[in-house]
Amino acid sequence: MLEHEVALDDEQVVSRRQRAALFAAFLLEHFGSAALSSGTGVLDVAGGRGELAFELQCVRRVPCTLIEPRPMKLDRRQAAMLRKRPELVPPPQIQALFDDALCRAPEHAALIAGASIVVAMHPDQATEPAVDVALRCGKPFAVVPCCVFSRQFPERRLDGQPVSSYEHFVEYLRRKHPRSQVAYLPFQGKNCVVYVPADLDLETATTMATTPTTPTTLAATVTPELNE
Repeated sequence: MLEHEVALDDEQVVSRRQRAALFAAFLLEHFGSAALSSGTGVLDVAGGRGELAFELQCVRRVPCTLIEPRPMKLDRRQAAMLRKRPELVPPPQIQALFDDALCRAPEHAALIAGASIVVAMHPDQATEPAVDVALRCGKPFAVVPCCVFSRQFPERRLDGQPVSSYEHFVEYLRRKHPRSQVAYLPFQGKNCVVYVPADLDLETATTMATTPTTPTTLAATVTPELNE
């Protein structure tokens, strides 16, 4: 556990439904609405049901594309918002893994090239691929790591030692760019954000980790489902 995780007071403990809103607020504060909305907008990697993508696109009015193998599912609150405000459009989704194969796919070239930033919140095994692909594509990133999966990725090393703890994983990701930064979101649990500001020179990025090898699955724009 990072030291900051136990320093939160009661007012900073929030529900899971609020975490996407807090991360969205962080992105707007550190990158700005205009920058996030530029080009093809935000890429939300391994975004699960699409809470962050929905928060950005429908609540904050920042264009966002969800990249997630499983179909997006709207909860009742989100579905009700769309019914009341027909001008809102749910975020589009590419139902695929985010890796080098997706970035090389001709049908996604314009989306990747025009993206303003790559973001990911608790993306499990997709955490490192999100960072690596963002840097190789010259994009800023902001990720909130969760599980380490040290047995699944034994090749990771930090100062010659295996990356086996959350603290080490955060530092391992931070070192991928010499000017990356770490911040904390105001909720309990894995609340650390590793990010590279948009105004940095991403050409100096380092690539300590191995290239993602998991093949891309079905890559198609899908319609979100309503979670009954």
